[in-house]
Amino acid sequence: MNHRFSIFFTTIVLLIIAGVLILLLSVIDPSDVSAFGLLGILVIIYLFFFMALVFMYRIIELLTRFFKDSNKSKDVIKQQKSRRKIPYIISTLALIPLFLISFNSLGQINILNLSLIVVFEVLAIFYIVKRV
Repeated sequence: MNHRFSIFFTTIVLLIIAGVLILLLSVIDPSDVSAFGLLGILVIIYLFFFMALVFMYRIIELLTRFFKDSNKSKDVIKQQKSRRKIPYIISTLALIPLFLISFNSLGQINILNLSLIVVFEVLAIFYIVKRV
């Protein structure tokens, strides 16, 4: 797939998700919504951060292809293996805002809980890098 088209598609999807999220957060009162409504908002928040991270990855990938020497074909297999891990890592990193929202709703944002989030993310990414 063409990388410029991929960035364009990612941008369009990101803007649509952002629009839906802004619309829902401005129209819906959280005290009037059921548990499924709150779950839907959390899923949309997760999708927004997931697509934002995908967008940043695509931009970085495009910039590295632009500045990279194209004569080196030795690392093609290694690059293909590392590219398989990217969606897993991005989906793990997209959970950070949900953890922060959940700790904020409990009134438990402090250094200990932030360090627990960091440790969980580091362990999850380490597991992904070693197992995938």
